[in-house]
Amino acid sequence: MLRFLQAIIIGSLIPFIAILPPIIHFFTGPIGPFIGGFIAGTITKSDPLKAMLLSLGITISVFLYFFIAIVVFGESLSLVPDDFSLGGILITSILFIYILGLSLLGAIIGGYNSQKNK
Repeated sequence: MLRFLQAIIIGSLIPFIAILPPIIHFFTGPIGPFIGGFIAGTITKSDPLKAMLLSLGITISVFLYFFIAIVVFGESLSLVPDDFSLGGILITSILFIYILGLSLLGAIIGGYNSQKNK
């Protein structure tokens, strides 16, 4: 269980690390959730059910990091409008599905790869 939680934490930090390098973040940033899911899936040698749990944990953790950053740094980091209208809900939903889908795909491929190499 501890290894599973460690994999979720590592997998959820990788999308932020992928955004940091100045020039290549345009390429690594969008695929960061996939890379995080792949590494988490490899660490846990996940089957499809574990991969779904990993991707959900990674996605929720990423959103939790964003909300903590918004609270700490104020509205300057906010991605949603002040009134949190339908547009804000739509943007948030698309980001959630995007991160969930890519981390799920990465966790499935990483888990399959690690089981194949046994």
